[in-house]
Amino acid sequence: MNLLYIQTNKSLIPALILMLLTLSSCLVNEKVPEGYKTAYEQALSLKEMGDFKGALSTFKSILEKYPTAPTESKRNIQLLMAACEIELENHQGAAKIYRLLLSEEKSDAQRATLLFYLGMSELSLGEFTSAAQSFQKSSLLQEDSVLKADMKYRSGIALQRAGNFAQAKIQFNDIIKSNPDSPTALKSKSRVYLPDYFTVQAGAFSKRQNASITSQKIKEFGFPAMIVQLRGNTKTPYVVYVGKLRSYEHAKLLKARLEALKPLEGKTQYVIRP
Repeated sequence: MNLLYIQTNKSLIPALILMLLTLSSCLVNEKVPEGYKTAYEQALSLKEMGDFKGALSTFKSILEKYPTAPTESKRNIQLLMAACEIELENHQGAAKIYRLLLSEEKSDAQRATLLFYLGMSELSLGEFTSAAQSFQKSSLLQEDSVLKADMKYRSGIALQRAGNFAQAKIQFNDIIKSNPDSPTALKSKSRVYLPDYFTVQAGAFSKRQNASITSQKIKEFGFPAMIVQLRGNTKTPYVVYVGKLRSYEHAKLLKARLEALKPLEGKTQYVIRP
């Protein structure tokens, strides 16, 4: 499963669970065709066992076999299908389902949640500008101030990956200004100080000497390494960056080369910035 879907604000998870529970109750409160519930439970069982391909196929066959099933029940199945697509890393399929549901959804609360998951799918697909727009729209619909700030933060990250560094910093600074001591504001402060270009981070150190050693090792392999001292980072202010690149895709290629050639000993986690 893509880590982007795991590294979410914990308060967002209940929103989707509540949506699924609300829609699942339709199987009890609404009359469904004979055989529908049995097929539905079979699909759920497959999903719980980790057979996402089988579950997805079964959910699709239910929609085809029971076209007159209650609308809410069908929406529930579509959400579960999107969850299966994500597990299968078919983010295009998940995004398609979320867009369909959004075209029919009237509730602002549920639209906000769907826009969040659409944004995550678009982020995984590398559709950064679209992801930024989805997160921004979700932020405007959020009533909770924490969720609103979290959506703006995610929009800022997507804007950075799209290369729109100036607009991203506006987003982060807005979060900081609104609630400077909040956890999201603290994360935003670290993003504001990142460079206005794409690069690969090879390490962060408390002492410049250690950063220099790492930088020299990388240079010996022919990579353009540099040391940048970041403001707002008192624990590990000396950061080693490799390259100045035009796009996120170029940074991914450089990261892959570093991982393949291994200029540094031991396990090194290379991170694309910003």
